[in-house]
Amino acid sequence: VLDPVNMQNLGKSGLLILLVADMDSIWRRVRNHAFRPLLQCENPRSRIRELLSERSGVYNQIKHKVETGDVPIEKVVDQILKLVKHG
Repeated sequence: VLDPVNMQNLGKSGLLILLVADMDSIWRRVRNHAFRPLLQCENPRSRIRELLSERSGVYNQIKHKVETGDVPIEKVVDQILKLVKHG
């Protein structure tokens, strides 16, 4: 979601949680997936870096963030559940 109006509307309608991962973690997750249209380019790693940079302003507005990089899925789920319960 890059449109500021959409971000405002989402924030009004529920809890926003940004799942955060570093560029290398994202690359490991998506490198073998051909169904990523934004990464169908000459240098997909560089494109991931560009996308993260382009979206950083919007992402920084989100209050609740959960690190997902090298974190076990159980810990990610626990952190999300805590945020849902305690907002």
